Formats: sequence, structure tokens, C-alpha cells
Amino acid sequence: MLRRTVHFKLALLLLLLTGSAAQAHADFVSSNPSDGSVVQSFPSEISLTFNEELLTLDDESVNTISLFGPDGIEIPLSSAVVTGANLVATVAGDVAALPAGKYRVSYRVVSADGHPVKGEISFEVAPLEEIATTQATPTPTPTPLTQPDGVDLGAIAPFLAIILIIGAVLLIRKKR
Repeated sequence: MLRRTVHFKLALLLLLLTGSAAQAHADFVSSNPSDGSVVQSFPSEISLTFNEELLTLDDESVNTISLFGPDGIEIPLSSAVVTGANLVATVAGDVAALPAGKYRVSYRVVSADGHPVKGEISFEVAPLEEIATTQATPTPTPTPLTQPDGVDLGAIAPFLAIILIIGAVLLIRKKR
């Protein structure tokens, strides 16, 4: 009887672990211009790519991109357009007139699960000679603790520890 109870609790725990994967949110995959890149000329559009399709509503703008210049002032963009997992906005006005310097792109997207995700990327516009010196000293980017399939090990580590503890207790009881 005790054995059935333990097996039932283990099965229930495993169901709880696998159920949390359905609550995944859209993750940033790439952008153009790339995050942290140095470009010679200002891009005419900003595009962001995510790991899953973005939610679209007819009369509501739920997915947005904002562009901020070196002085922190927002640069006007067209309304963001969603195509599957891509979000694109065109820079309004003359891009050649924008100064060199570091630019920040802020975004807010909503994936199919309905949860909003916010984030930022940055890039720099620099003359050709500045690009050569900037790229000579790359800045390392921290990598998240994830497996290639997108499983967040940090989120499931406590559950794995519980399973190991339960297994150890069962082994000890079995030896008695």
C-alpha cells in the first residue's frame, strides 16, 4: 500500500513538472541590426525575431518597438508589423541625418500564451574607422542556462532535487 502511494506521488510530481512547459513565453532570437553590433550606416528598418508566433489583435497594438538615440530621445518609427514570429518597424524620416552613436531598441511583444514580454537590444552607428577599433575588442555576452531545446534548467532544478531526494529515501527504506 505504501509503495502505491509513493508511486502515485512521484507520478503526480512528474505531471506537475511537465505541465509547466506549456507556460513558456516568447523568447528573443535575433534582430537586424544585431544586438551589440556596430554598423556603418543607419538601417531603414528595425526587425526582431522571436522563437514563436506573436499575437495579433485587429484594433490593438500589442506588439511594439521603440527606438532611442544616443541622447535618449525617442526616434519615430512606423507602426510595428507582425509576420509570424517577426516584428518589423520602419524608421520615419531621413536615416542619413541621424547622428553616429549608440542606439537602444526597446520592445514589448505578446506571444500566443497571452503574456507580454519586454526587452531591449542596442547597436552602434559609427564611421568605418570606428567600426574596426570597436570590433577588435568584442564584449563577451553571457549565455543563459538553457539546453538547445529551450528548457530552462534553473526553473526545473528544484524539482529534480526533490526527485533525487525521494529516490534516495526509497533506496534507504528498501535496504531496511
